[in-house]
Amino acid sequence: MDKVDLFNELCTLAMSYFVIVFSAFYHDAEVKYNVGWYTISLFVFNFLSNVGIILYQTISGIRKNCKKKKGGAKAKVQNFDNL
Repeated sequence: MDKVDLFNELCTLAMSYFVIVFSAFYHDAEVKYNVGWYTISLFVFNFLSNVGIILYQTISGIRKNCKKKKGGAKAKVQNFDNL
């Protein structure tokens, strides 16, 4: 399993454990309020982490393709000069 998948699964598992606090068995409103903010914080952290990973992979791919095309252009110029 990929590290990102494991991270997503652990965040989902933690958020699903937080749902237990919102059941009818627990009556303390202050704890529900605090756990709600923890749930929101964990979700935002997970979301921003995934967006950051996607942006990093996209930018890395674009840079790699640009370097590859730039290297190919140099080779074409050198071949043209040898003619």
